[in-house]
Amino acid sequence: NLEKQQNHLKLSQEYFERAIVVYKAISHGSDHLTVAQATYSLASLLKSDGKYEEAKPLYLEALRIRKNLLGPYHPEVAQTLRCLGILFKATRCGEAYLWD
Repeated sequence: NLEKQQNHLKLSQEYFERAIVVYKAISHGSDHLTVAQATYSLASLLKSDGKYEEAKPLYLEALRIRKNLLGPYHPEVAQTLRCLGILFKATRCGEAYLWD
């Protein structure tokens, strides 16, 4: 049932958003890998629901945190770049600021 699926997606989104708030509170800021993972997961959920414009800033935030903490050549950075590439292809936008 489509309505039931949409309710599950909305509930999942709310849980991810609450998790991000908690992770930021317990890690004393946003630059922590748990925050990056929760942000990435929320972005992926939104992307899978076709909410590309909402997903994009979250992927970019996850990328920023992961690059800062793990370095530019870490598998989690590559994973985030891959998802951004898919998102940009789907929305036909090609920002060139990703690899600053």
